[in-house]
Amino acid sequence: MATVTAMIEHAMDMQVLTTNRAESIVNPNNGIILPRSVCNVTVTIWQQNAAPPNMLCNYKFMVQSLMAPNGATQKDITTSMFHKEENKVVQEFKLRAVYIHVLEKS
Repeated sequence: MATVTAMIEHAMDMQVLTTNRAESIVNPNNGIILPRSVCNVTVTIWQQNAAPPNMLCNYKFMVQSLMAPNGATQKDITTSMFHKEENKVVQEFKLRAVYIHVLEKS
């Protein structure tokens, strides 16, 4: 799980991109974060058929955020909003997933 925080006095639009959409679920994958609020993002990766070499995980994620237009709602969020343009600040933070071995309870 990752926590995305709006540390300013303005609402933020955010979206989470992944390198492998077919093998993972990001929930929520976009949203509006109210000023001085947080949004918990959960990433679920499907169970692997076999352990990858050296237990290295190749999944990468990128959280993009920008100031939300006044009155914006969840329905207003589109991928094109996050395209970099002149006079538009799109913040990006890259995350790398790691495997954690969970022991079964007996």
